[in-house]
Amino acid sequence: MRYFKTESGRAFLSCRFLLSIAGVTLTYFFSLYKVAGIYDSVYTTYINATSLIPFLVTLTICAIPFSHCFCEDMEYHYIFQTALRCPVWKYVLVKILLIYLTAISTMVLGTVLFVLIIRLKVPWTGPESHWMQYPFVRVFFDNDHFLVYYIVHSFFTGLLAGFLSVLAAFGSLFWQNRLFVLSIPFMSYCLLIYYLQALFPRSPWFDISQLFNPSFDIWNNERFSILWPFIVTILSAFAAWLIISLKLRRTLHE
Repeated sequence: MRYFKTESGRAFLSCRFLLSIAGVTLTYFFSLYKVAGIYDSVYTTYINATSLIPFLVTLTICAIPFSHCFCEDMEYHYIFQTALRCPVWKYVLVKILLIYLTAISTMVLGTVLFVLIIRLKVPWTGPESHWMQYPFVRVFFDNDHFLVYYIVHSFFTGLLAGFLSVLAAFGSLFWQNRLFVLSIPFMSYCLLIYYLQALFPRSPWFDISQLFNPSFDIWNNERFSILWPFIVTILSAFAAWLIISLKLRRTLHE
């Protein structure tokens, strides 16, 4: 618990975390003013902002706060000191957990800041009604829980950002270059879209662009479609924890 508190301070009480939140918000605005523009409602504006290429940049920005943790620890030999105080499996578990937490927090807070600013200019919903076809959206909008919807939706997007950030942290074990580490989320997303669609062309549950979208009914079952991103997150986090633990254990014994 003490180690978790120490690492939490390192992850959240840093300029990188605050700048990343601002980076997500500014990237959305860049997407609007350079590509899409502000529409007649917050909902339409948000959907368009998250459907364009600059959205991929936000996934990379979410990796900034803590995906470099292994790279930094190995660079400054902090990992050898930590190995003397706690087991490797616990060390890796805390790191992966905080990578997810920082990525999710960055995405949620950056998105909330963005939609609140847009709300100053346009209403939450406009004359458009295409959101009515999504039961997940109707649950919130029918009860006027507009901001809660964006928090929940960005949370699922944060799960995707966390997944890509863990891939970046894993890549840092082989090449301790921070620019390379930050490029991994973008490259991984593009490669996963290309190869998964090539391998499973008729399987929407392997479409990384929709896998973490709670509004997309992948399984023709609303509840399981919402549960599926959590299953993917848990399985991928466990696989990353196991592989990284084995890799670091081997590195420490060399």
